[in-house]
Amino acid sequence: MVVPQAAARTSAGLIIALPKEVTAQTQEVSTNVKMTLINDQPLPNWVRFDTKLNALVTDAVPQATFPLTVVLTVGNQRTVIRVTE
Repeated sequence: MVVPQAAARTSAGLIIALPKEVTAQTQEVSTNVKMTLINDQPLPNWVRFDTKLNALVTDAVPQATFPLTVVLTVGNQRTVIRVTE
């Protein structure tokens, strides 16, 4: 996924909608849905996964943040998502 450079540097935060192909399965599973960093660590405190929006929602984005690689896990299926400028 690519975030426009100007948007990636905003202090207002972002809503980064994930592709429907990736999030379709989250509608079917009410539990066991999580998003982590690629190394299975929790997301940084400035970003969260909103299951209702199926989007990454950020506060002000720190400098030199992107690329950001996250993993969406639904049940036993893992999908790697790389967000870049």
